[in-house]
Amino acid sequence: MTTAKRYPGFQLREGEELKTVTGPLTRHVGSLIGNRIQVPHPAPPDAEPLVPLDHLPHVPLESSTSGRFPVDDWSGDDSIGWWAEARDPAGDAVRAADALAACGSSGAIFVTTHRFGVGIPEYLFAYFREDPATTERKGLFGKVLSAVAGPKKYPNHWDPFEGKLVWTWECGIERVHGVATPLVGRSFPFPKVVRVAFTDGSLLYGRYDVGCLIHGEKVKK
Repeated sequence: MTTAKRYPGFQLREGEELKTVTGPLTRHVGSLIGNRIQVPHPAPPDAEPLVPLDHLPHVPLESSTSGRFPVDDWSGDDSIGWWAEARDPAGDAVRAADALAACGSSGAIFVTTHRFGVGIPEYLFAYFREDPATTERKGLFGKVLSAVAGPKKYPNHWDPFEGKLVWTWECGIERVHGVATPLVGRSFPFPKVVRVAFTDGSLLYGRYDVGCLIHGEKVKK
């Protein structure tokens, strides 16, 4: 099975609209699955290799990697950008966490009127370097991510929004119960966090900032 088939390109369908987009965060994925805390949350063993990056997330706090912190205060560790909670390891939030972990620190989540998905510029996969013909014009999702992420320094001076964007995982919007921006953590001011609640009861949290898209509105402050 080829990478292109495993990670299909992103295209909006007719009548489909972007509602919520945040990332890339250059931070780790963490998770609470059952009673087990994992920081960082591991990438699936069959994840495609990524190119070496010159923008890496901070090292997690020792209290995070050892699981010795209140689970409702994961946001107190600034190195954690995504957090999944589920009783069942087959929960959709865990699948999303797997997909984000497969993106290193450069994945993004998006919610449309039709789907939820995890996306990443295709150029970040090692196979992309071996086939320059895969380069395509910037797509709509790339433009949205460009507005979210802003200018950054990327390895070998590559522009991540010039290549095709691909999904590492997606599901139908009927599996999403709702999207909210709850108060999370024990510090003040509270961090900006968006929560995607899935119908199976699992939850995925992600930080957001100015330029992100929340409920169809661009975050301005």
